[in-house]
Amino acid sequence: MNKILRPKNLPTVVLIAGILAAALRIWTIGGGPDAAGLYPRQPVAWNLLWLLTVLTLGVCVLCLRCLRTPGAYHENYPASPISAFGAGLAAVAAVLTVPALFQVKDNAFTLVAGCVGVLAAVGMGYVAYCRFKGLKPNFAAHFAMCLYLAMRMFNCCRTWSNEPQLGVFVFPLVTMICAMLAAFQLACIDAGIGKRRTCLVWCLMGMYCAMAALPGGEDVVFNGCIALWLLTNLPSLRMLKKPPAEELPAEETVQEPDLEV
Repeated sequence: MNKILRPKNLPTVVLIAGILAAALRIWTIGGGPDAAGLYPRQPVAWNLLWLLTVLTLGVCVLCLRCLRTPGAYHENYPASPISAFGAGLAAVAAVLTVPALFQVKDNAFTLVAGCVGVLAAVGMGYVAYCRFKGLKPNFAAHFAMCLYLAMRMFNCCRTWSNEPQLGVFVFPLVTMICAMLAAFQLACIDAGIGKRRTCLVWCLMGMYCAMAALPGGEDVVFNGCIALWLLTNLPSLRMLKKPPAEELPAEETVQEPDLEV
């Protein structure tokens, strides 16, 4: 068990957990709503789903405790076409969801959210280029994505609040929260103040919740792109060695002048 639950195996473990969560979600909403718009109560499926979610979070936190050294930026994010592809998918997710915001008239918040979404798409395209070249992007690119996810979350909640059952939109909501915090931590890493373990927790849990939100959701493409982005843009899961401490120069002794009279 200890060999399986190593940091380098966490993406695979969380990916499998996400697939199981999606299957449980299909179990809970697969029958469709009744005449009143309510889904049949499935206590076994829901209990298993929440148990799986808590276990996934616990495994992530427990297995990442050993990653104490943040490491340099190039150690966490070397040049990688796969990471560039994932960041490009995040840009696609923003591009696909922005047009719907501009269609809403007489709502200043929605229009501002659409403008921020355009900036987020451009920023993630820039991050994709940096990931491909192994360059360090400006923190504003990830921060724009973080801000867009926050604004989109508030905009979606106005629609989701009309849903009679919380379980229908809870995972899409948590997906955006985790992805927003992951984007914030990625921006902090770009600025040199991020925490690798914190970033990994939000990325892995965002991927898990995005996969759980796929069945029955309206934003299947968006959540799928978010899951692949977070999976392919994880900080390094290797144990990074601490740099050797620099030897301090020996203190020079200063001879006091003789003061003989």
